[in-house]
Parts: sequence; structure tokens; C-alpha cells
Amino acid sequence: MRSSKSGGFADVFRMNIMSTRSSAVVIDGWKVTDVTCGKSTAQTIVEIPPQGGATYEGLQLHIPPFAGEPVVSDDAEGQGEPYFRTRYIEVGGG
Repeated sequence: MRSSKSGGFADVFRMNIMSTRSSAVVIDGWKVTDVTCGKSTAQTIVEIPPQGGATYEGLQLHIPPFAGEPVVSDDAEGQGEPYFRTRYIEVGGG
């Protein structure tokens, strides 16, 4: 779909980062590299969330040739600023 803010093409997906590591790992930077595209093999994806809910922070990634640092995509304070300037993602460690 066409993104109105950047004038480029955009798609939205949710990525869950899970880890079974016994020690924690912190992701404090992210760079898009080696991107390849192929025909989708998905037919239908249905997700029924559990009762309750939580918010997910959004971050926007640009793929080459427009690649750059991920930015905050939420419609709130800090929108458009570099995501990892004040944030990090922690996985593992229980």
C-alpha cells in the first residue's frame, strides 16, 4: 500500500521476538540488510488474541535503497524519532 507520510510503499506486520535463552540479550540497534522478495505462500492467517491485551510499540523500517535507522511509528510523542535513541528490546533471561 502507498504510505502517505513517506510517499513510498508500506506494509504492516507484527513480529514477535521470542527467546528461550537462559541469559538476557538486548537489541539496541537494527539495520536492514540483504533483502530478497518472493511470492507469498500464505493463504490465510487468522489470529485470535487471548483475552485481555497489551499495547505494542511500533517501529518503522525502510528497506534499501531508503534504509536508515528504525523510527517510532506510534502516533504519540516521539513519532518519527530514532527508535533506539531511548528504547531497546530485551529477550531471554526468563
